[in-house]
Amino acid sequence: MHIRASSPGYGRRDVDVAELSTRFITRNPNQLAKRIEPRPNLSQVPAVSIRLHTPGGGLYALKAVLDEISEQAAEDATVLVLARYNFALEEVARLGRDGPQPIQALTVHRAKGLEADYTIVIDLKCGTFGFPTEIEDDPVLRLLLGDDQHFANAEERRLFYVALTRARSRVYLLGDASETSPFLQELLGQEYAGWIDLFGDESQRYRCPRCGGRTIQRREGPYGPFWGCMLYPACRGRLPACKKCGVGVLEPMHSGEEPNRYQCIHCKEATRMCPRCHIGALTEREGPHGRFLGCSEWRPDGRGCDCTAAIQVSK
Repeated sequence: MHIRASSPGYGRRDVDVAELSTRFITRNPNQLAKRIEPRPNLSQVPAVSIRLHTPGGGLYALKAVLDEISEQAAEDATVLVLARYNFALEEVARLGRDGPQPIQALTVHRAKGLEADYTIVIDLKCGTFGFPTEIEDDPVLRLLLGDDQHFANAEERRLFYVALTRARSRVYLLGDASETSPFLQELLGQEYAGWIDLFGDESQRYRCPRCGGRTIQRREGPYGPFWGCMLYPACRGRLPACKKCGVGVLEPMHSGEEPNRYQCIHCKEATRMCPRCHIGALTEREGPHGRFLGCSEWRPDGRGCDCTAAIQVSK
């Protein structure tokens, strides 16, 4: 994963981990946060860094962060790598063998009471074994749930708070851009704007065409996959998925002031943008009179865009 400067809209600001984590945990009105004394942020950059990577690129992203810490930190700095589940830690140990910093890899549950100079939380994603987990009968979750069961992911939120507050200096949050954890989506919202550094090719490219936010969540809808705004349902902006490869998202490309075509971020296939709705892509369809180009936003019930165009045959 190529690491580069923070994305537009997420400016640098001196914010301590304690301040951010307290705001995060108290989103649950039934939660009383413990008082954590702020530590000075001598680097003059946000103390929380989100790194989004491509599917399957988690180990490479972790290595990039470890290399970055090795270059910037003192030789005796300690590193704690955390994950929601043990299976996510299986390949972590070998990455730290050649580095100068001692690395300890644990689940978040086992890390309670521990601290390190740098904390890296890996495998942040949505889904059954995500963080927050979607396993309803998780025995640990059931034992710890209190009177705030009605608040979504209440115990998982407390567990994520534990992960955030293990670091003395900086926290790195690593997640899959195509299956982004709801917790990362929340931290990327406007409430935390300017408090977080956001890095990585995936985090830079997917922009909501409606609000300008980051379109980083791949969703399944009744008419197929699409990439929805992280602020959904407040914002229903979206980008179409590539029909050719079925993996990538169609990124708006500019040849002037306004975008007029899409390009798949994965297979690089170019597609015309619908000239009517400026949201859908013109894709090939089969009709009673042959093949034609139709907007991907067309819906059988007539609520979508019915723009069509002829397929141009090169001579």
